[in-house]
Amino acid sequence: MNHFAFLGCNNLGSSATNGNLVFPTNVAQINVQAFANCSKLQCQQLSGGNSYMPESLQKIGAGAFIGCVGITGALNLNNKNAAGSYVSTISHLGSAAFMGCTGLNGALSLPVNSNYKNVLPYTFA
Repeated sequence: MNHFAFLGCNNLGSSATNGNLVFPTNVAQINVQAFANCSKLQCQQLSGGNSYMPESLQKIGAGAFIGCVGITGALNLNNKNAAGSYVSTISHLGSAAFMGCTGLNGALSLPVNSNYKNVLPYTFA
């Protein structure tokens, strides 16, 4: 996803997905402020209910979801493998990636990945 791709869009999703944003299975990066200030954005893949982030995802850039108050509940940055264990290919969470996402109020599951190093400043501020 390119930088600023959907910046400020408030009606993402489709009727086929009940207004829920679904990331393509081949997305490798969600770049800088790709979904910033999309106030009505909903994405079940982020909460890890019955759907998970794409296995190809490696990077969530700075401010990627900053100000997305429609994202609610838990935040799960993992997938489940065939054995049912959590795994992730994410190795980078950008600064302020989820800043201002005031609807996040459940469990936080950081990437289970040996290449994942740390959480940058203000990622979840």
